[in-house]
Amino acid sequence: MALALNSLETINVEITPKPKWEVDKEQRLGKRLAYLLRYGAAKEGLDVSESGFVDFAKLMQVPMLRYYTPKETLDYIHNSVSDSGRHRFEKKVENQQVVVRAVYGRRMERNVIHKDTGVTRLVELCMDYVCQNLDSFDFSTFPDEFLVNSMIHKLRRRKKLNNRTFRHLLCPTIEHLDLGYVYLTENTLKLVASQCPHLRHLNLRECGYVITDHALSNLTKKLPHLETLNLACCHHLTDSTLRALSKNCKELSQINLTNVPLLTQQGILNMLSSLHKLKHLDIYDNTNISEEGINILTECMKVRGIVIVLKGLDCHESYQSIALPMASAGQFW
Repeated sequence: MALALNSLETINVEITPKPKWEVDKEQRLGKRLAYLLRYGAAKEGLDVSESGFVDFAKLMQVPMLRYYTPKETLDYIHNSVSDSGRHRFEKKVENQQVVVRAVYGRRMERNVIHKDTGVTRLVELCMDYVCQNLDSFDFSTFPDEFLVNSMIHKLRRRKKLNNRTFRHLLCPTIEHLDLGYVYLTENTLKLVASQCPHLRHLNLRECGYVITDHALSNLTKKLPHLETLNLACCHHLTDSTLRALSKNCKELSQINLTNVPLLTQQGILNMLSSLHKLKHLDIYDNTNISEEGINILTECMKVRGIVIVLKGLDCHESYQSIALPMASAGQFW
């Protein structure tokens, strides 16, 4: 009986709600961090990087955070999520300093309550107006890459997407860029390379004949921070592109090369041996892989814990984890 009572007491402790003062304090911290990390840091005299990061030690010196310890502030930054489960803030170590930024200021979330209604969203009306008057807006420090990508595809559907509009929309703050199914030119790729140097996630799926070995080599030289890259259905690429990726993109963790028929077994194996951070490789319909190659890839999966998607490759367990890394790549896959 005593054991049962102790168990009940433990359960009661776990479900006891936080005191109101503690909840209020957390809510105030959330609001203050949202203000500072979305747009208020510069107003408070803090240095903000092109990617929106702020030095955490200097952030804690802002008067409105004087009632909070560094530990509880970092804990809040680490644990705070939106209603849909997305992290609101991001932290990382850069030059031996902890830096933080707001995430939800970079990727707007649609209100799920509005789903499937016939009413035009206010955000759609606003984007329509902006798309029609791009010359009147400055996107050079615009943080929300979701809206930028949405406008790119809105203009694509209306057949009004060209290098002039790209020149307006592309900016250094963008880390996720979805150009899937967009007809590109060499000048477009030059704009991407020059105006988006901090890109981490890039989708070039089915972007036409302009995606060649030469174009990819020149592009990736300027994008050393790439972590995920989708080149599916870029039919003109050869092993030369794989060599360029191995040389220029050491941070790559996910790459989609499905339906790229000219890639050889040796080229793929050489790339795997060069990209040590690669965790997901999609070459599903590649017909140039021999039985020996399949055995090598299977062993690679076991040793490195990498997910390799290839028809005929025994990766049943890996398929369970495919959806997760794809979603984390900015939903561009």
